[in-house]
Amino acid sequence: MRLGRRYANPVWSKVTPTQFLVLRWLAEHGPAPMGDLADALGITMAGATGLVDRLIHHGLVERDRSDKDRRLVLVRLTELGRTTLRQGRAEQFAAFRRLTHNVPEADLEALLRILRVILQNLNEGAP
Repeated sequence: MRLGRRYANPVWSKVTPTQFLVLRWLAEHGPAPMGDLADALGITMAGATGLVDRLIHHGLVERDRSDKDRRLVLVRLTELGRTTLRQGRAEQFAAFRRLTHNVPEADLEALLRILRVILQNLNEGAP
């Protein structure tokens, strides 16, 4: 049985994993210029524009002019985007719990410690 089919859910029929990353990043950083989003994802402006266009089409994000500098266009989550993000996170957690239901608690705690170190290294730009 393929993992994707077993854990198929409504959120993943609306957004791709990369689009979900955009939603997560916007939730953490707030409204942002397209260039900041492209830099954070390590993609081109054209790639970021395509991602945002598809998310706008689904009503998950919107473009707005900055109040401070009307020349600056910001990307922000919509209420539907926030709801989709919450649902996606809940579904990810539920899938993780299903996959780890028989893993001893001590092993899960060790896994989390390891993942935190890896994330810290990523955030610090480790090679």
